[in-house]
Amino acid sequence: MRLIDRIYIKVLAWRRRYLRDYTFVLLLAVLVGVVAGLASVLLKTIINTVEIYTTTLTSKGFFLFVPLLGILLVSALKRFFFQKVSTFSGIGSIIYSIARTNARIPGMLMYTRMITSGLTMGFGGSAGLEAPAVVTGSAIGSNLASFFNLGHKFRTLFIGCGSAAGLAAIFNAPVAGTLFALEVLIPHFSTEIFIPVLISAASGSLFSQLFMDGEVLFQISEVSVFKANEVPLVVLLGLLSGVTSIYYTKVGGWVQNQLKQMESWYLRAIVGGLLLGGLLYAFPLFYGEGYLSVRFLLDHEVNGLYESSLFSFLPGTALFLSIFMTALVLLKPIAASLTLGGGGDGGMFAPSFITGAYLGFLFYTLVILAFPSWQINPTNFILLGMSGVLAGVMHSPLTAIFLIAEMSGGYTLFIPLMIIVACAYFMKLYFHQKPIYLQSKLLEDINFEHQEAISLHQMEMQDLLETDLRQINPETNLGDLVKIIASSRRNIFPVVQAGQLMGVLLLDDIRPIMFDTSRYQELKVKDMMVLPPTTIEWNEPMSSVLSKFEKTGAWNLPVLDQGKYKGFISKSNILSEYREALRKSRDID
Repeated sequence: MRLIDRIYIKVLAWRRRYLRDYTFVLLLAVLVGVVAGLASVLLKTIINTVEIYTTTLTSKGFFLFVPLLGILLVSALKRFFFQKVSTFSGIGSIIYSIARTNARIPGMLMYTRMITSGLTMGFGGSAGLEAPAVVTGSAIGSNLASFFNLGHKFRTLFIGCGSAAGLAAIFNAPVAGTLFALEVLIPHFSTEIFIPVLISAASGSLFSQLFMDGEVLFQISEVSVFKANEVPLVVLLGLLSGVTSIYYTKVGGWVQNQLKQMESWYLRAIVGGLLLGGLLYAFPLFYGEGYLSVRFLLDHEVNGLYESSLFSFLPGTALFLSIFMTALVLLKPIAASLTLGGGGDGGMFAPSFITGAYLGFLFYTLVILAFPSWQINPTNFILLGMSGVLAGVMHSPLTAIFLIAEMSGGYTLFIPLMIIVACAYFMKLYFHQKPIYLQSKLLEDINFEHQEAISLHQMEMQDLLETDLRQINPETNLGDLVKIIASSRRNIFPVVQAGQLMGVLLLDDIRPIMFDTSRYQELKVKDMMVLPPTTIEWNEPMSSVLSKFEKTGAWNLPVLDQGKYKGFISKSNILSEYREALRKSRDID
């Protein structure tokens, strides 16, 4: 046995002997948080380093091609070096891993997304760094849990710990990071789950602060006390945020789908990169993460923001400023989708966040245009717009509320945040029920609301398939069939010809005639067989399989693979395997 294997065995033995299970979980939560926090610091460092280099050494005109270079470089890395994880897209893929791959996330993702996302945004890609931080943190949590031989439930828990720590480190918002993991990734809530996730988020945030020297995304100092007479404005902005989030989801999804239909990866990168470059040339504030534009808004330097665009020759009146802000609201989702659809890496969390800031300031500008005498605080509406659009796009209302509350340094806006998030979220749900990260066909059949559904998806068809049933030719006569029945322990017989399932024979159906010797030569199997109530496809999701059993009332159903007979699957086997999967998901191995 190798030395490293002996050390590994001793570590596991020491842990089992000296650490109680929950104590070990809490210690591992701290470790996951610290490592995920370090990963977030490295991600920020990569982005800042590359961005400084590209913005220093290039002219404005060259910015037309900078995003193209970044997307081409990232696409090539994914194509030739990181191909094994190239289809792992973000939050949706994390959910798929929890539901379908037993909460196991490839180890490569502990570093690949930092590299590809750092290059994408460093070269001007208009995306967010929170998704790569979440993916990296989730991969760290999953792989550390696997290293210590923890079961599915605890791998899922530490995926949540890693994602919470990653998000908390990016925004310096541990409560929002915790709520994000609980709202989006972990399918059920309990105190045993909440505490480790909170510990990881706090560890990640603290670790990030230590290395980033107190760096914060925004300095927010002019939040004013909410007044009751502003409720109608907040409700109206909430409804507009819901409409904006619908637009964001539909247009963003359409742009990405159009690019993904191109079979050539480099053609996709060229088209997406050039279109993105054109947008950045016209609106330089879309370059990279885009937080600089939000700082301009919060610092009331809107004219500077306007003058940095290609349209600075137009007068900076309130009317033109409103048109300009409307263009930002409509184009930011497209810029983010061109980045990701072209082959770059990043998240849609931050772009939705920033789109909401544009919407909030646009709303404030329109209100002042209509009612010049009204005294309302633009900072309040910028923050409320950020929260509303984020809640609608990501379907994470609690995260949206507490993220703004933490970033604004208190809970002054807590009531209007609750109002706007409720309006935006339910407006989005009414017209479009899926969040942006569940648009993939890969996730269409996944019910991620309950632990029971997770355990069901862990079961594999090959583990449940029964192939010991005697196959019978449709031309077999009754006499030969009786001999087959005498040597079989089953009461169901598939009728198969040239690999095709023709029907089934049930022992109960032929029992009345099986001793009538006068009909032994006369009756053929094809005269007695019946069609099964339904069939199961080899790659069919287990939730659909169980649904077919419930609808038909059958206890055994045949399984086909592109029309070819594979075997039978029984309801009793599914239930037995389900109970075992559920038990294993709750154990520390």
